[in-house]
Amino acid sequence: MREMLKIGDTAKLVGITPKAIRHYHKLGLLAEPARSEGGYRLYSADDLLRLQRIRRLRALGLSLRRIGEILGDPDGESSLRSVLEALLDEVESDISRLEERRERLIGLLALEDLESEDPPTFALVKERLGEHLTRVSPQLLEQERKVWAILDAFEWPEGYEAGRDEMLRYFESDPEGYLAMFPLGERLAALADVPEDSPEVERAAEELFRHLLENPLPEEMMQAPPWTAGPLGEMMAELMLSSFSPAQRRAMGVFEQLAAAHETENRDSHARDESGRS
Repeated sequence: MREMLKIGDTAKLVGITPKAIRHYHKLGLLAEPARSEGGYRLYSADDLLRLQRIRRLRALGLSLRRIGEILGDPDGESSLRSVLEALLDEVESDISRLEERRERLIGLLALEDLESEDPPTFALVKERLGEHLTRVSPQLLEQERKVWAILDAFEWPEGYEAGRDEMLRYFESDPEGYLAMFPLGERLAALADVPEDSPEVERAAEELFRHLLENPLPEEMMQAPPWTAGPLGEMMAELMLSSFSPAQRRAMGVFEQLAAAHETENRDSHARDESGRS
């Protein structure tokens, strides 16, 4: 009489669980085996070979339904071969897609490396005003680099590069005016790691506002291309703010409120003066 194995020993030998074997019986993938006098299922070598085949087909990604079709096919060997060939084609297609994805990721990483380089405008600033940048903190330099990296990445209307070049020419001719702007940038850069709700944020905004009241920007710096007065100009401002920390963005918001209130006060005062003269 042939030696037979109980379900537990069979499962261990094949590398699956007894529960899986019972499931295969339920689906009809494996015929019910002989049983012992005590009612235990007993498995033969043929059962082990069939279970091993099921396990290998599952490892290839075939569904139990498809495995049942293959194993139930009288011409199972040729059917299995065609299935395996189809699976091989599918795997090779997956490999091709993954290689394409890999190349795209490598390309994106290369772009990230490029973004670590100086953007065109910042490179020009360093080239033409570099001797003055020795007085600037690393934090402010990095902040300026981030702003220009964002702005230079877009195709702005005619006037963007011309305005940039005009700004550089002005500061080359008046380096003291350029240096006078450093305190503004340094004060803002110092907020990079400050919590957004820190009292320091409002203090910094008030200091920036007072500094500009006492040291207004030259008229040349106040002139901007016509397109900056529209939606594109607003978008440019939003993009610049995106490079700032939450605390820096809040400081700029407080600064704008102070500037708006000051403008309203001046306008009302002017209107009162005009009314008094009339």
